Amino acid sequence: MKKTEEEGKCLFLKENICTIYASRPLICKFYPFQLRTTKDGRHRFSHTRECQGIGKGKLVGKSYLERLFQQAHEQLMEEATKAV
Repeated sequence: MKKTEEEGKCLFLKENICTIYASRPLICKFYPFQLRTTKDGRHRFSHTRECQGIGKGKLVGKSYLERLFQQAHEQLMEEATKAV
């Protein structure tokens, strides 16, 4: 879960710089992308409209999103194993 201040800003963002970038959680690595599961069980990436940086930064490719998806899958499997 992302930690935020009352105004909704990330607690770890100071002067518009992430202070925990090297160890940021997976949700932050995904931002501004969202991973959704479609009705047919497939996964689809979309982006949030709130991010003002969309279209202004470095273009990310399919391989970057595939790596994030793999990390998410591994993390979810690890958490599921611990819960048993």
